[in-house]
Amino acid sequence: MAVEDRSKYSMKMGGSTFVIRIHFKQNANWQGTIQWLEENKTVSFRSILEMIFLLNEAIDKIPTSNGEFEFRSWDDLHIEPYYSDK
Repeated sequence: MAVEDRSKYSMKMGGSTFVIRIHFKQNANWQGTIQWLEENKTVSFRSILEMIFLLNEAIDKIPTSNGEFEFRSWDDLHIEPYYSDK
């Protein structure tokens, strides 16, 4: 894969870049590989849930300047209701 193509398929999370390749979609699930570019590591995953756990594990290992990430939380959402009672 060319370097220019990687930017289309990569996503920045907490200062790290991951390339996710989906090899198979079966039984409403994905199987593939996830590559952590900064650490030069590639791991296969057998399900979407396993992929999420691998991402979470990698993010937990990333040092931050203040020690915390500012991710969204279900408790912090302030979204207006989709419908109104009017």
